[in-house]
Amino acid sequence: MKKSLLYIAATLVGAGIFTACDDDFEQAPIADFIPQATQQANIKISELKELFSKDAASYSEQIPTRDDGTHYIVKGRVVSEDSTANFYKKLSIQDETGGLVFSINMNETYKTYRFGQELVIDLTGMYYGAYSGCIQVGGSASPTDGPSRMVKARWENGVEINGLPDPAAVDTLLLTIPELETLRSDPEAARNLEGRIVRFNGLHFQNPGEMLGESSRLNNSRTMIDEKGNKLTLLTAGYGLLWSTRAPSGTGDLVGIITNYTNNSGVSTWQVTVNDLSGFIGFIPFGSVTVDPVGSFDVDFTGGLFPEGWLHMAITGNKDWFTRNFPEGSNSWYASMSGYNGTAPFDAWLISQPLDPALMTDKVLTFETQVNGYGSATSKLEVFILDNADPQKANKTRLECTLAEPPASGYSSWAQSGNISLAAATGKFFIGWQYTATQDANYATWCVTNIKVK
Repeated sequence: MKKSLLYIAATLVGAGIFTACDDDFEQAPIADFIPQATQQANIKISELKELFSKDAASYSEQIPTRDDGTHYIVKGRVVSEDSTANFYKKLSIQDETGGLVFSINMNETYKTYRFGQELVIDLTGMYYGAYSGCIQVGGSASPTDGPSRMVKARWENGVEINGLPDPAAVDTLLLTIPELETLRSDPEAARNLEGRIVRFNGLHFQNPGEMLGESSRLNNSRTMIDEKGNKLTLLTAGYGLLWSTRAPSGTGDLVGIITNYTNNSGVSTWQVTVNDLSGFIGFIPFGSVTVDPVGSFDVDFTGGLFPEGWLHMAITGNKDWFTRNFPEGSNSWYASMSGYNGTAPFDAWLISQPLDPALMTDKVLTFETQVNGYGSATSKLEVFILDNADPQKANKTRLECTLAEPPASGYSSWAQSGNISLAAATGKFFIGWQYTATQDANYATWCVTNIKVK
């Protein structure tokens, strides 16, 4: 609908070539070339949501004309940025009353609609609704389905750029996880929050080092936790550039777009999507912290954290070690790896912090394992001494130990490894738990905890 600034600039340069010899040429004021919307907003985002929102997880309704025959027109500043394709085929704006997500079959929207750019949008003829609980505006769909992605031409026919991008004009809302959850009791405030850019301070990842997603899986969920144990879901697109990034260590702040997701059972969850890595503020890149060798440790993954200096990596396959507690809410934490619902072959390692034999007394390793075999014929857990933190570069010495036996069904009991001698280790070394599996009907789940070196 509007020519881009680059196109206008190119036109001006061309005009300058042909008029450079005209002594009477007067350059037009730069303001003449700043895009100005021709349509005027006549409704706030909160008012739009109040008019068309319904109590359903998925629905859509075509936005009509107003009673006086005019169109519904809204304006707001862009708060999404898809240069990493993480906010996938969506664009979000916000005004002083709330946020609004648009679903558009268009890539690289950031090249035209930059962060902080004010847009004026004719909504009449577009479809308003919710897709799995996420309020959005898009293309046509049945009344019981969420709006589809509107075609690029439909979007461009309704949107106008107004002025130049002004990132400083974007208001980032500071929230805590408890404050977020209280909004569930205020449906109006909750729906107005969707599509806004928000910030949470003082969070850490439940599983530092875990990849943020899986390739080609559209929506990947990861858990972030505040200092009091409250949890928040981070959403990462598997079609973008961030899914293979490892969740950073330490504590920091999260900045991103907030949306809602409602599952088939009607349970709703808040989700935050970062525009790019700048949405992680103050964290430490995973694996960048080096720790000195120790002579002992006692690790049970309390709080869902991998201790400083511990690593995990997926060499092949799209699954990696993670931490969990079971039953949920208990204090029974462990590290776990499973090929379930993944792509084989798998070769995934859990690697301890470095050890120094000169600092050790008994030179004995103990740990506990649990397994659910699921009938797997190929899944295997082995334990090694490594002379390098990277298993692909290390010399490996296999350790003989007692591991859990897969039962006919369900999980085994926890099995004690027995006392495993580390006397053969010389120089700085690491202990690695290797999960491997080739193509199988199912893949075993292995769990490890209470790892002690004396």
